[in-house]
Amino acid sequence: MHSAASTPTRLPESDPNANRSTASKSDEFEDENTRSFPYPACWKDDARMNVLLAPFRPREVNPENYESKLKFWQDMIAQYCEHTGTGCFCKRDLQLVFARGDRIPYGLDTVMTEMLQAKKIRIRADYAYDPENTWSGWAMNSFLKRPISWGWQTLKSKMGLQAQNDAGLLEYVHLEVMKKFCKLLQQSVLQQHQGELLHYDNFVEISNAVLALKEDCLLLCLHVLKCQQKIGLEYKVEEKEQKIHLIKIPSQNDASIAITETDRAVHNLKMTQASLLKQLETLEEDIKVNEEKARAYLKENKRQLAKTYLRKKHLMEKNHEKRSSALHNIESLITSVDEAQSHGQILDAYKIGSKALQKALNDSGLKYDNVDEIIADVRDTMETHQEIQDTLANANLTDIGAGSADLYDNDALERELQQILGQTGQTPVRQTNTDANSNEKVAKATPIAQPKPTAKITDAELLAMLEGLGVEDDSPKKSEKSARSAVAE
Repeated sequence: MHSAASTPTRLPESDPNANRSTASKSDEFEDENTRSFPYPACWKDDARMNVLLAPFRPREVNPENYESKLKFWQDMIAQYCEHTGTGCFCKRDLQLVFARGDRIPYGLDTVMTEMLQAKKIRIRADYAYDPENTWSGWAMNSFLKRPISWGWQTLKSKMGLQAQNDAGLLEYVHLEVMKKFCKLLQQSVLQQHQGELLHYDNFVEISNAVLALKEDCLLLCLHVLKCQQKIGLEYKVEEKEQKIHLIKIPSQNDASIAITETDRAVHNLKMTQASLLKQLETLEEDIKVNEEKARAYLKENKRQLAKTYLRKKHLMEKNHEKRSSALHNIESLITSVDEAQSHGQILDAYKIGSKALQKALNDSGLKYDNVDEIIADVRDTMETHQEIQDTLANANLTDIGAGSADLYDNDALERELQQILGQTGQTPVRQTNTDANSNEKVAKATPIAQPKPTAKITDAELLAMLEGLGVEDDSPKKSEKSARSAVAE
């Protein structure tokens, strides 16, 4: 639909709309778009379309009607860009497509102004310079492009070319539609051919098989994807015009989009492989044709002609054998290159893993000497702990009791207690459970010798012993009578 001058690979000072012909575009749109565009159901409603085709009234008069009418035309423009597969439009295109009989939509200027303010569309020349609308693109646009454009616009006005812009031929890019096209191109083409270097013609064939995009739109999508670092492009000057030559699609393991000498070598090998395959197919067909002709002449008893075609067949078979050998060698080279790249990636992974492990060891302070010292300290601590456990387990508490018994002889204490009880005539106090248990333990630990029975003392001997006892001066003296009564008792 568009000429090659509107591609994003043109130089900045070129005008993408300078060579467009209004008459040719009119005929083209009458044939392609007006007949096939899916108009909405309200397109047949005269009353509704009279309102939609009329110019916009001020927003303050009826804001709801203004927004509804604006949304209708914005949706129609987006649908037009998707339907045509261009992603771009100009005012003249919309007037031709949306004309209803002799009437054209008079509110397109308002719609396009609103879309520009809402950043839904951009002028194609600005978009080609900076699709992502970055600060660097703004600087380029402010300090380089606009001065050049101003000079170019001045020159055009002198040459009488300004009338084309006034006729509505200035192109705009619909940002949402272009973003959708780029996403579809990524999903349907880029993901299916990761890690490949494709010639532009091959890329066009692949994309046309899955997407109905115009070549001009495809070039713009490739330019956008290159700015997004999704693909790598290599240009080539042909007929004094810069065109895309190679397209590199990065793989999952290698995100680099730079086209290297290895990539070019592999690409040349694959192109040679494809060429040899086509030559072998052609040779096989020619061999069959010559064989059939030889048989036909042999049936007609024209043996010389049959021999001639047999010689051609043999020559072609030898040529086929040589080309088959060359194809085998090329395929072996391609396989070797792929293996070398794979081995290189594995080696790079080893290097990265080794550096990461060394960094982790250095950060954590893990060294052989430190680990050996720590293990030795742990071993000593465990041995000390084990010695303590063994000492506690083998300790005999009877030794502690025996040490206290040395200070106070238990047998002597028992004998003294028996003597006291015998002198006072008191009966032994019954031991409590606690005392009995403790005594039983002591008895088990140290056997107690049985005291010898004492001689029985008579009353007379007891009286004699009492008389022999001395009494302090302050204490009251007991009478003999009271003493005798106590003994009698």
